[in-house]
Amino acid sequence: MREASCTLDQGFSVFTVIGISHSANTDQAEANVPEQLISRMVAQDIVHILEIVQVQEYHQLTEVFTAPIMRLKTVDQQDLGGIMYSDSHSHLDGYTDEQMATLLAEAKAREVEIVIGVGSDLDRSEATIEVARRFPGITVAVGIHPWWATPADLERGARLRQLLSQKEVAAIGEVGIDLEKNPSTGDVQWPVFEMQLGLARELNMPMLLHCKGAKKEMQDRLRKESSVRGVMHGFAGTAVDAESWMELGLYIGIGMRTLTRNFGPEVQQAIQSIPLDRMLLETDSSVRSYTGEENLQPTTVIEVAERVGRMHGVTGQEVGRLTTANLRAMLKR
Repeated sequence: MREASCTLDQGFSVFTVIGISHSANTDQAEANVPEQLISRMVAQDIVHILEIVQVQEYHQLTEVFTAPIMRLKTVDQQDLGGIMYSDSHSHLDGYTDEQMATLLAEAKAREVEIVIGVGSDLDRSEATIEVARRFPGITVAVGIHPWWATPADLERGARLRQLLSQKEVAAIGEVGIDLEKNPSTGDVQWPVFEMQLGLARELNMPMLLHCKGAKKEMQDRLRKESSVRGVMHGFAGTAVDAESWMELGLYIGIGMRTLTRNFGPEVQQAIQSIPLDRMLLETDSSVRSYTGEENLQPTTVIEVAERVGRMHGVTGQEVGRLTTANLRAMLKR
């Protein structure tokens, strides 16, 4: 639930908004407003009719009425202890504008405050930047995914650099090595990865890393860097694996697929071993997963936070707050 400070033109002593009681003086009334009303209030600023379920004056008068005008001022995040959520990895190209507007409105209403739109090749990266321009507030990562790496990409460094210079872009990704899915293209994947690693170093940008079937080789390569900044996306390994990535200075990305298709005792132990100040939450959602059985979308990170919280013995809100602080720190240049 999200708190909001609401001022009514009329003064009442004690009232309940949609069943939630809150005391107030006769000059100003403040209420806790359910999250499903927040997006409507924020968008319109003035809500003309709000059903008040119960009103109690000092003499216990009870009635149902509608308040003609209520202005909403959301409580500052610091007043809420900084509780918010973030999706550090979501593929946003391919949605219709109507779908995107719906996704982002729900994300805002449920306090998913940061959504990183991640590219997978240069065309999709550019498309993601365009999405961010139509829907301000999205942060973008651009890069060439190992699945889509081609020899021609080695000649496209200038275009990649140009995309990285756009104000919407804060990270390089999704990049890395995948010798499980594409074992025969390692001779292309490695130089494309090296090109992007060099740009990350030069531009001081974090990387959203993908690594399958090449853990030792990638870690050996990253150890040669004076510093590495970024996240190991889609983690699904052991506690030892997690520690080896964290030793390089990386955050560990935990998403719903970590907790479902890849979940087991070793993965659970790994998640429990990862300090919350070294973790990011993600969905790896896309239009395909949104419209398919998985139904992944940015708000899915709330369920991820709750599940991780149970493993760590804290609330999902605390997980959300800490992992969002981590993401902000990683993106800071």
